[in-house]
Amino acid sequence: MSEEAGSGEELVLAGAADELGNPVHVLIGDGLGGHAERLAEGLGTRDPVVVVPAVRVAEGQTLDDVAQEIVARVRSLSPGPFHPVGAHSGGVLALAVAQQLTELGAPVCGLTVLSSYPLPATVRDDVLEEALLCLDRGQDPAALGYPEVPALGAALAVLAPAGDVPPGALAALADRSEPELRAAGEPAAVLGALPRRDRIAKLAGALGLGADELSERLVRGRAFAACVAAHDPGVYTGEARLLVHEDESPVWPAMAADMTALWESVCVGGLVRQTVPGDHFTCRELITSAVIDLPDEENA
Repeated sequence: MSEEAGSGEELVLAGAADELGNPVHVLIGDGLGGHAERLAEGLGTRDPVVVVPAVRVAEGQTLDDVAQEIVARVRSLSPGPFHPVGAHSGGVLALAVAQQLTELGAPVCGLTVLSSYPLPATVRDDVLEEALLCLDRGQDPAALGYPEVPALGAALAVLAPAGDVPPGALAALADRSEPELRAAGEPAAVLGALPRRDRIAKLAGALGLGADELSERLVRGRAFAACVAAHDPGVYTGEARLLVHEDESPVWPAMAADMTALWESVCVGGLVRQTVPGDHFTCRELITSAVIDLPDEENA
């Protein structure tokens, strides 16, 4: 893919690359993160695998544009059949890849999405973005001075429906009368008064990253999340599987039901729902390649 718009890295057909006719598992790195390589290793013992690194979204680029680049690359590597796989917001990109492959007449043998429910809002509030990153990386936000998870959940319930969370929105909740919203707004206001470079440095240390690397990930993640939030998923006429987390997180207590309703409305060709261990954030580290793999009859 191009450096300006895409992963900045060439895609490679790995695993059992010579097994023509077997499913080509296309793992979307955004959402799966470092777990993509682990899953690819397991899937690659008998099937070809392509790992799509985290993408860089160029200004003005849509999710369909990003998917188009991925589709062109994977089709240059293999004739398929293809099995796009995505988690979290990356599930929406996997959907777009499956849709475009189908429209082009390329064989798609399945679509698998793991705990995929994109936040229905663009987050431009730095402190909220950082707190959500803590959760995404398995950290306790409160341990780093961010609001407690239940307070973040209460804040999202109020802020997300507007479709846009502007800078300072989380801290502004400190003036609300509801205790649960003040519990989110007050620590956010304290953090918001600090230089962002200081917050980034502390957060990077907790995550084992360099400050510059974390800043780059935040910029790239915000652009991708905004691209997903603006995307109309349309419908998908092929078969799909939705792997739903078993345990709910206070950050979005109804997420399992909400994501099920979303994917049932999109996947008109048939949706198989399967429960997997963990919550929205931990299910990625608990999921195995055997669960991601297609059923044996589809793999035959």
